Amino acid sequence: MWQTEKKDIESVVKDILDQAKKKANEIIEKAEKEAEAILSTAKIQTEEEKIAKLRKAEEEGKSLKEKMIAEEKFKARMNFFSEREKIIDEIFKQIVKKMEKLCERSEYQKWLLEISIKSCADFEDGSVVLRANRRDLKFLNTKVGEISKKSGKAVMLGNPIQAIGGIRIESENGKVAVDQTIESIIERNREKIRMKIAQLLRG
Repeated sequence: MWQTEKKDIESVVKDILDQAKKKANEIIEKAEKEAEAILSTAKIQTEEEKIAKLRKAEEEGKSLKEKMIAEEKFKARMNFFSEREKIIDEIFKQIVKKMEKLCERSEYQKWLLEISIKSCADFEDGSVVLRANRRDLKFLNTKVGEISKKSGKAVMLGNPIQAIGGIRIESENGKVAVDQTIESIIERNREKIRMKIAQLLRG
């Protein structure tokens, strides 16, 4: 009888162990699947993060490249404008020098007489003080009668002024003046001349 009971007990124990082992295997298998799923998800997330980081780096790199290109273009443009202004300033200096040479020609005296007559005629006062540099005052002194007659104004010569050429006319009290010196004429037309030079530089 003991042998029979022993066998029954062993059989029950075996069944319990088999069931426990089976249950344990099921738990292990489930845990392994869950672990694989977690690892797979983590791997996917890692890949997605990696791709996202690569895309972000690519976008940042592209943005940085575009920014650098834009900055270089801006610098080049500013350098161009700076150099262009230097060229324009140099051309203005050459214009002034050329005008100085033109003032030595006989054609200049003809222009000086014409602008003196016109400026005096347009002046609002009946009496006009005509001023110029020392060289031109000597010439105007020989023409003051003609200027008075043709302008219809009482013209007198004033003190010499510092100028390349041209004239400056004033009222007797000096409160009203019209500047027709070469320098003032160039300055009044500076922007037009500058734009013309800029167009030529652009080709």
